Amino acid sequence: MPGPEDPRERAADREAAFPGLGKSLWLVLALWMCELLVYATIRSMGLIDSGAGMQAGVLATVLGNGILLATWLSRKGLSYREVIHPAPASAAATLVLVGIPLLLILPGVFLAAGLVQDVLVDLVPMSERQLKMFSELANSGPASIAGVVLIAPVVEELFYRGIILRGLLRRYSRRNALLLSALIFGAAHMNLYQFVGGGLVGLLLGWLYIHFRSTLPGMFFHAIYNGAFMLAVLAGQGEDSRLADAVPGYVWFLVLPPLVLGAWGLSRLARAAPAGTRA
Repeated sequence: MPGPEDPRERAADREAAFPGLGKSLWLVLALWMCELLVYATIRSMGLIDSGAGMQAGVLATVLGNGILLATWLSRKGLSYREVIHPAPASAAATLVLVGIPLLLILPGVFLAAGLVQDVLVDLVPMSERQLKMFSELANSGPASIAGVVLIAPVVEELFYRGIILRGLLRRYSRRNALLLSALIFGAAHMNLYQFVGGGLVGLLLGWLYIHFRSTLPGMFFHAIYNGAFMLAVLAGQGEDSRLADAVPGYVWFLVLPPLVLGAWGLSRLARAAPAGTRA
């Protein structure tokens, strides 16, 4: 019989650490429950003012993701390094090389997502509660903004790409794993508008992970995308207003050249990256 240190047992344990579709859905359900528990704890202990629902929500999301992620890694015996950057290439080099074209495509991706948002809001107008929620986000304070821009991208990329997408890639084709992970990521936001927007951005974040075997490019783009969103909200052009009406026509032409150049650069880098993301 194989002993406790048998390589086959270690390989099986490692395989189980990255879940398939069914266990991924259970993990997302566990995440929701964890966030609700953290939110209820925050409110019951009076840690945040009773009128600051958005601040409590942001904190619950960040802490819920962090608690579940840390628990999963500990139980499965995984290090953060294994999940953050499993690629053989240098982490710093990957981030610098990929970060430049990501900066170039950001304005185009953000405006395109805004157009999709406009169409959704036209088809399904936001409720008063949803409008109030995004209004509160603009006044939620620096701690909440830091949570959205700096902390959430880290824990979410580790959870949705570093664990869930990596597990799906072991069991499905790249295309199917990417689509499934984007759907899961969109659904985790629990509203129609962020389901569509999050799902579309999730396709790009998943593509980055698949081709560069690292969560670092996704963390970077996720952070700057959330930062652009927060700037739009603070400027009064968030989820409750039409981006197409707010952005001058010439801006749409200005973002096209960097979008094309950045997409070309990412494509070239992806072709040069080591093949395979299943290890």
